[in-house]
Amino acid sequence: MRVFFTGLIFLLPALVIGQQRLHITAFGGFANYSGDLQTKRLTLDQSHGTFGLGLRYDITDHLSGRLGFNYGRLEANDKNNEALLKARNLNFQTAITEANLMLEYTILDLSVKKFSPYAFAGVALFHFNPYTYDTLGNKIELQPLGTEGQGLAQYPDRKPYNLTQFAIPFGAGIKYRVSDKVILSYEIGLRKLFTDYLDDVSSTYVDQSLLEQARGPRA
Repeated sequence: MRVFFTGLIFLLPALVIGQQRLHITAFGGFANYSGDLQTKRLTLDQSHGTFGLGLRYDITDHLSGRLGFNYGRLEANDKNNEALLKARNLNFQTAITEANLMLEYTILDLSVKKFSPYAFAGVALFHFNPYTYDTLGNKIELQPLGTEGQGLAQYPDRKPYNLTQFAIPFGAGIKYRVSDKVILSYEIGLRKLFTDYLDDVSSTYVDQSLLEQARGPRA
């Protein structure tokens, strides 16, 4: 399961330290996911806007450290999948809030060049909470329901999942030096997740009567 962000980053001077090494960054773009309910690996189908703010510190002319905070929303629906999966009729939505710390390597020296490709990787902590809507339009949070038997005695190996998780962000982009103080970047960033429950779908179906008895008809 992957999450990816694509969009533009505006880099502006924040504080002059030595040779202006600390910068404010602002990000705007799109977020999407690939997983059980979205079988395409890289697509903007069912994508939503995302935005973020951060700081970047230039360690050298090529190596930088990045601290960022992002917010976005993800969704997927079986009605947009291939015919075989439409009958499953599952869907989810979730907001995503993320804090990340990354290293970024710029290949060319932007004090000399106008353009340069770059790559980045690091660690992130994110929060999610998958939900759906019933036929009356009522919002239903999925994690408390344990839809795959999490927390039921009959399924001892299925534990409730945490809504805050770690991820590994990585990606690449290209920078354009607008002026000595402003840099515009376009990047694509992926997130390697360590949970399979971003969409609340991971394992097999459980006995529906047991689930309804324990969690109610909404389950």
